[in-house]
Amino acid sequence: MMQTPPESVEAYNRRMAGKRFLGCLLMATGGMVALLCGLCTIWVGATMFSPGQGDLGAALLIPLVIGGVPAAGGVALFVVGLQMFREGQKRRNPSAVIFD
Repeated sequence: MMQTPPESVEAYNRRMAGKRFLGCLLMATGGMVALLCGLCTIWVGATMFSPGQGDLGAALLIPLVIGGVPAAGGVALFVVGLQMFREGQKRRNPSAVIFD
């Protein structure tokens, strides 16, 4: 059975740099989505507390459904990007040699 040659340190570090970059993009996108949707949800929820509004439950539920779900998606994108960024920071030690 033929084994594949081990990946070079430079190729491994280059691949990890791409993973770090993609993680940064996901964190930036997720952070902006979460921030903007969260601020919009807070603003719409605050304007629904004006005098004369009858149902408090609907006043809270509507902004949470419309803006809270995308905000949660933005948080999820940020977390996935953070995990990718941290995984991309692991570098292979060129002096460590593993013998099979």
